[in-house]
Amino acid sequence: MMGPDELIAFFPAADGETLQMVCGLLAPFDGLVRVHCRGVDLQLPDRNSLWRGLQCWGMLTGRLTTDFSKFCLAGNCRQCATTIRRAGAEPEVVLACKAEPEPGMEILELAEGFELRT
Repeated sequence: MMGPDELIAFFPAADGETLQMVCGLLAPFDGLVRVHCRGVDLQLPDRNSLWRGLQCWGMLTGRLTTDFSKFCLAGNCRQCATTIRRAGAEPEVVLACKAEPEPGMEILELAEGFELRT
């Protein structure tokens, strides 16, 4: 299982307090999955939702913001509908609060409420 000590290798600019906070938000995870989004390679934790991974990646890098007022995190509001393409597949819309990152995944369109700075 990864924790703050392992994450610092991937996010060297993050401070210890932020690393601790991120690890407290995430379900236990074993590694990071590379996901491509609008020209940027993101490292998102496995065994967690895309939503939570995006939130934490943004906290660690400062390159993605999340408007929490737009989301319920339970899959009921459908506001986190995100267009992705899995490796070798056609684009599809998934709920970021339910889908997990996969190797080779590409996020084609982020849900309104996420803002990526490239």
